Amino acid sequence: MRILATNDDGIFAEGFKHLVSWATKIGEVTICAPKGQQSGKSQSLNLHSSFEVKKVEYPGVEEAYYVDSTPADCVRFAFDVLGHFDLVLSGVNCGYNIGDDIAYSGTCGAMFDAAFWNSKAIAFSCSFSSYDSFPKYIDRVWECFESFKLLEKADLWNVNFPDTVEGIAFTRQGGAYVQDHFHRVEGDLWTQRGYYIDKERENEGKLNAENKTHDSDIYVVEKKNMISITPMIVDRTDYRALGEVKNKNIIL
Repeated sequence: MRILATNDDGIFAEGFKHLVSWATKIGEVTICAPKGQQSGKSQSLNLHSSFEVKKVEYPGVEEAYYVDSTPADCVRFAFDVLGHFDLVLSGVNCGYNIGDDIAYSGTCGAMFDAAFWNSKAIAFSCSFSSYDSFPKYIDRVWECFESFKLLEKADLWNVNFPDTVEGIAFTRQGGAYVQDHFHRVEGDLWTQRGYYIDKERENEGKLNAENKTHDSDIYVVEKKNMISITPMIVDRTDYRALGEVKNKNIIL
């Protein structure tokens, strides 16, 4: 199996080293990852300027490149220049990618971009505090992928590892999880306060009706201490609304 390994925290990030070390056990790994930090870039592309791509040495891997651009650009370059890959592995991200956060995630952005190249992909994330659960449980997670034939059931999967693991659950994407705040520093200068779990929302019931159900990724990771495995798709069509209007075409 030909595997492309990428991430959004940068090619020499700690979590990526864990991913590559494990991935070499299941296939032939090629690395194409961002030169530096690219968190929160989703599927953004660099369309208006050139960017550097450089071959580098990476322990245990024969072919490795850094791309001075986004995770999606890493995937695009790899498939266009280096050939087709059977599986794209993205991560291991520092911080969960669950709920609405998935839309902003560069880790998940690389996973979604793989679909445009007719490849299967898995995004992996851990908490901000530790990567320890990934090397400890990734073999068991991969056993689930093989025994349940998950990559035959869906092309894209999002996996999140809590610090303390009590099991593995198949989940749906939850709702709101993190929130940005901005504050004025001086004059008209504003700065971002940070991207963090909103404690006020948590106290008010961060696990609202959308997230309280036992099949949401947020509930499973935060409240049940279970690894969350979520099948994903690229299609964003609202089929309910489309069903109400699809026969109402207007001829001009």
